[in-house]
Amino acid sequence: MPLTIPRDWPKWPESGLEHIGQCPVCGSKDRSLLHENLIDRWFHAPGVWTMHLCTSCQSCYIDPRPDKKTIGMAYRNYETHREIDNQNTSKKFSTRLRNGYLNIKYGYKMTPNSYFGFPLMHLLPPPLKFEWDHYARHMSKPKPGRNKLLDVGCGNGEFLARARWQGWDVYGIDADESALKFAKDAGIRVTLSPVQPDAFPQNYFDAITSHQVIEHAHDPTCFLETIYGWLKPGGAYG
Repeated sequence: MPLTIPRDWPKWPESGLEHIGQCPVCGSKDRSLLHENLIDRWFHAPGVWTMHLCTSCQSCYIDPRPDKKTIGMAYRNYETHREIDNQNTSKKFSTRLRNGYLNIKYGYKMTPNSYFGFPLMHLLPPPLKFEWDHYARHMSKPKPGRNKLLDVGCGNGEFLARARWQGWDVYGIDADESALKFAKDAGIRVTLSPVQPDAFPQNYFDAITSHQVIEHAHDPTCFLETIYGWLKPGGAYG
């Protein structure tokens, strides 16, 4: 049964839409209809969307989509618009185990914690075991002199605050000024800018991460090429 759209659901302004007519990843115009009448029930961004499946590369994309001038409307209530909180004070046993695992393996300082989290985590099935490695983005402690880390689309800087515990020299870039306020308050060096080549020098960072960002890029190929240019030869990315 299709989901109903609330009658008062806000529309995206027509002047802020662009019709692309082709896959933003491979450029193919061959596609099939995947979903109609999609709305953002999680963050309540305006707009009703249609998603297509590229039959050439199997990428999914919406068309029409927000243009670069209005895309910020989609993130007014986004999850990054909150103060950094890496100290989950929950007293649940599962939370203590998780924090103990992260502290031992990744050098975090999560509290409360339990030492037994590290050995017990290795007994869990892969989907659960990998969840907290993904939370840390699999970033181990840096080597001396190779510790300059950039997070692209850093939002409020929550991941960078954790990476700083490991010894990373952290930087962030994001186009959302509201989200960056919290990163600045935490003492993280951030750049308010879209992803463009002149935002940072070439071959500047030892590691670059980006999480849940590329799917929001208008030109994903250009996005990857740009951030790769900022990475030193032999650097890590994820």
